[in-house]
Amino acid sequence: MIAWLPVLDQLRILPGQKLLLSKPDNWPEPVVMGVLAGLERPSEGCDAPAPKPGEAADPQLRLEPGQAIVITSPEGQPLLTLTATPEGPRVELHQSDVALEMPGRLRIGAERIELHSRGGGVDIRSEGDTVVRSRIIRLN
Repeated sequence: MIAWLPVLDQLRILPGQKLLLSKPDNWPEPVVMGVLAGLERPSEGCDAPAPKPGEAADPQLRLEPGQAIVITSPEGQPLLTLTATPEGPRVELHQSDVALEMPGRLRIGAERIELHSRGGGVDIRSEGDTVVRSRIIRLN
């Protein structure tokens, strides 16, 4: 791959892929305009597996220690931060009211689940039945 050529923004290039180049009249070198997919597999030693014909490779972003991904609103206010910590991934939602809504069923699974409220109480509401199943249920 020619690493020093300018590339169109958001274009993902893997070693061994064929590139579409353009040489603008007012630019000193070619510009990578696109990737021709499905022509050959990436070269030996490439750590990314070759996508199957007609299947796009999943984009990846690697975080270095101490780095985080911050998603902001159009006004620049932080909405979400994703950080890789020694304990595991940490997701922080920065707005005071957050809604998680979806059609269908929401399942949360883990070896252990903890819910903590900092003085605001816990309010559980349902239009249908509420079922709690456990070996032992402790209240207070």
